[in-house]
Amino acid sequence: MSRNAGPVAANGDGTYSIHLDASTRETLTGFLDQLAQLGAAQPDDSRLRRLHPDAYHLDPDKDSEWKGFMRPELEASRAASIETARRVLADPSPVSEAELHAFMRVLNSLRLVLGTLLGIEDDETDGPDDADDLDDHLAAQWALYDFSGWLLEWTVGALSGETD
Repeated sequence: MSRNAGPVAANGDGTYSIHLDASTRETLTGFLDQLAQLGAAQPDDSRLRRLHPDAYHLDPDKDSEWKGFMRPELEASRAASIETARRVLADPSPVSEAELHAFMRVLNSLRLVLGTLLGIEDDETDGPDDADDLDDHLAAQWALYDFSGWLLEWTVGALSGETD
């Protein structure tokens, strides 16, 4: 294990470990299930707009054509990554680099959807100053956004060798 052991660490043999307790794994899996259901049931849902950004901002016809061509492939890739992330979370055994990349993509997708829900427009948007002023639902979304960002940072660090 690395000297900077955190929630995600390189094992030194080409595999990685995700150190999360069973409750956290189960909770994250629930959010992945919601992400999968949201994308499958309502592909044009405005909450998914950051997952399907415009490719041709100034040409709606070209953009529609591009989305028609690429969207099924992107959605299939996202669904496969969600399935891989579910397996990773279900089994605390070490994971391959490819599996950790899929986990990272899903964390990023989750943050993009949460950022849309929370109205985050740029990297400078901070969470609320006083969580007591938020209703429970909004506070939970901010907490998940922050947690997934923290976990994503550790995942990127492990993949880039920063935790070795």
